[in-house]
Amino acid sequence: GLRAFFIAAVLALGIILLQKPLNLLAIKLLNPPPEAINGATTYLAIRLWGAPATLCNYVITGLLIGLARSKSILALQLILNFLNAIFDVVLAGTFNLGIAGIAYGTVIAEVITVFIGGYLLHLTWQNISWKNPTSDKKNLLHHCKQQLFNAQLWNKKQFSTLLTSNRDIWIRTLCLLLSFMGFTYFSGQFGVDTLAANHLLLQIIV
Repeated sequence: GLRAFFIAAVLALGIILLQKPLNLLAIKLLNPPPEAINGATTYLAIRLWGAPATLCNYVITGLLIGLARSKSILALQLILNFLNAIFDVVLAGTFNLGIAGIAYGTVIAEVITVFIGGYLLHLTWQNISWKNPTSDKKNLLHHCKQQLFNAQLWNKKQFSTLLTSNRDIWIRTLCLLLSFMGFTYFSGQFGVDTLAANHLLLQIIV
């Protein structure tokens, strides 16, 4: 888990440092209609700052899947989507922030979900610890701090194994993203109405 969080942190840092060229690249590849360019640029500029929270939520979900905590995963997803909807409506509708409000709402929802997910992991850790008499019953945060100084954690071979074991998922995800990007690109060529309608279809598919 700590190795996965470290990889997520490195990727998030890279995304934040390269956010301007990534934003330009995304606009160039997706080629949205002229009337949608400003909105898309604004949305991406804000959403990219949420990369750390987004990647951390992926790690937390992966850990909960590995621990067979299906109820916790469902609760986390429901919380994330509920908060996202609430903040989007409040910021975009009530405060009239428009697309920027939707982007801010999503980032805020993801940040809050990270803390809730961390708490769920803490509860899971305690549950496992008390069932195993040989385990360390200290709280999860304290245990993680101790492990940061464990040389085994930073073993290059272990990192390589982690990345290799997820290779097929990376390829699958990349193919899905390329498919969605292609769908979005061709939708944009038919105008903003078709682009918006097809984006709703993508949300249903996902």
